[in-house]
Amino acid sequence: MKGDFFRDTFDAAKHFFGVRMQQGRVQLDADWNEQAGITLHYLRSLAADLIGPHGGPGDGFKISRLPAAAEQALSDLEIAVGHYYVAGLRCENLTEVGDQGATATYWTQRDYPVGTEAGALPQPPFLAYLDVWERLVTVVEDPTVREPAWGGPDTGTRVQLVWQVKALPLVVPVVGVTGEKLTGFWREFAEQALLLASPPKVRLRARAYSGDATAGSGTGPDGNAQYVGKENQLYRVEIHTGGDSAPSFKWSRTNGSVVFPITKLHGTDVQVAFPDKLKSSLHCRDWVEVVDDDVLLGRTAPLLRVQAIDCSNGIVTLAGNLPVTTESPASKHPLLRRWDGWQTVQKASADGSESWLNLEDGIQIQFAVGGTFCAGDYWLIPARAATGDIIWPTDQSKPAGIVLNDCPRPAALPPIGVKHHFAPLSVLLPQKNGEVIPLDLRRVFKPLAAD
Repeated sequence: MKGDFFRDTFDAAKHFFGVRMQQGRVQLDADWNEQAGITLHYLRSLAADLIGPHGGPGDGFKISRLPAAAEQALSDLEIAVGHYYVAGLRCENLTEVGDQGATATYWTQRDYPVGTEAGALPQPPFLAYLDVWERLVTVVEDPTVREPAWGGPDTGTRVQLVWQVKALPLVVPVVGVTGEKLTGFWREFAEQALLLASPPKVRLRARAYSGDATAGSGTGPDGNAQYVGKENQLYRVEIHTGGDSAPSFKWSRTNGSVVFPITKLHGTDVQVAFPDKLKSSLHCRDWVEVVDDDVLLGRTAPLLRVQAIDCSNGIVTLAGNLPVTTESPASKHPLLRRWDGWQTVQKASADGSESWLNLEDGIQIQFAVGGTFCAGDYWLIPARAATGDIIWPTDQSKPAGIVLNDCPRPAALPPIGVKHHFAPLSVLLPQKNGEVIPLDLRRVFKPLAAD
């Protein structure tokens, strides 16, 4: 989550049950956020233990075909009002509007603005499923978060639960069951298909190693002092281009939190709000990206270089082609985000002895062998000037062929996020007469107090 945080201290493996503030002590955002993390982890785990991987009451998120008549060509999917739990997270579809009772459909759902210009639904059979994940929302994405009584400054951010009904084409299996067993067969088949569509993610190692053999103690190969920056930072390393052919990553020393709301886009010029902050937060040759609410579609904006800055008029001139060349609709909350660098990925050798990549001030990273590079996956690296080091766990094991001078090497960690949770809702099956019928795959339970 790209916010201005000190660091993220929540770790479920520590089994902490609460945070207790002490009198006369320094107050940190990390402590308050860890308490929120502890509480949410408990509630989500409890819901998942009771409900299972997914499930819900009533008709919430039941998929119906549109038009309703099976003999007509399928053009859309209706998503029933209600709620449904996925991995302990409560997804709510509350889209009824006035007396018309309008409900969300595949093409009109709020958190997945795919739009009919993307084409038609897949050819049956295909799976309609829920993709659930968390998104950080700041005053740029939602101006109502800002308290006007303060005259401008922002305060806390919000975490939004995003649910998206998506479609996944399926290869028709040989079905040897009928009746009540048919739903169970397709549910198991769908869950397996979603599992295969989510391969294990690549892992990252991080260390701080300045190469100075006289500078003190730390986590480098010889235990020497590492981080040489003068300020505490929260580095964010994020996959920019996924896949196996030419993956790349971008990084920010401020967790990607330096952003400017965009008021107008024209050609290579970007006009931003709060121009008084440009002088201190943006410089020529910086890397930036222009993004808006279409990030919900999983799109990656190109990284562009800052060519010129007009602080008096709040205009930033960029080199390259902007993703939008005219005025961007305010409803999409466009913004300019600063990054401090990017590189193509060099994969580690099998023994992990090579391919350390330099960020800055002694911060180095290494991508472990194996795993999939997925755009948007990220890691956080807290760097501390007082210790000349970073906060990163170590791996006590020593692979053969590596001499580490009795210093454990950094652990290879999976991405912190974005964590996607999936649940099958319905499979759209073609019939012999050409009709397309939805088969409900939801797990439905009754309230405990039901008659």
